[in-house]
Amino acid sequence: MKSIDATNSTIDEYKSKLKALENKMFEIKNSLAKIGYTLIGDEFTKITIDSKKYGYLGNEIASILKEENIYCEFVDNDYLVLMLSPYSSDEEIQAVVEALSKINRKEEIKEKAPKTNICKKAMSVREACMSNKITLSLSECLGKVLAETTVSCPPAVPFVVCGEIINEEAICALKYYDIKECTVVK
Repeated sequence: MKSIDATNSTIDEYKSKLKALENKMFEIKNSLAKIGYTLIGDEFTKITIDSKKYGYLGNEIASILKEENIYCEFVDNDYLVLMLSPYSSDEEIQAVVEALSKINRKEEIKEKAPKTNICKKAMSVREACMSNKITLSLSECLGKVLAETTVSCPPAVPFVVCGEIINEEAICALKYYDIKECTVVK
């Protein structure tokens, strides 16, 4: 009960801080768009950048930000997501904006994420998960049945599901996202 009482006492404060963040994020997103960043999504606590349109892989911008002690909520080749909180200080928010502003825009990267088709089902998810398994390098996985799915940031959508046969398109997509190995049915 004590935690519920503590939560109840902060709800009004939280609501006002959340509204203040919403207003700040509108300004921040406008200033980043003026610099040339392409922002996507409409969650106001998140800054989601289409990094390739700014000339970088998401991982490259994330590395630059990491040098400034700014860590992304999510990053891959195509996007990076920064998530701010109603409790982020003005100094922390300004540090994010300044760090992004210092990155010089380059020519847009045109490479797109690979397209994939549904892989052929070889067995049920349960059968695959309960089978004897082995972890192989990605180059050894073509034609094998996936036994375990690992996704880094739910709600991720896997290219291949447990029990499906790993095809060439799935291999290309997994390589693109820097997956180096898979656990397959032995």
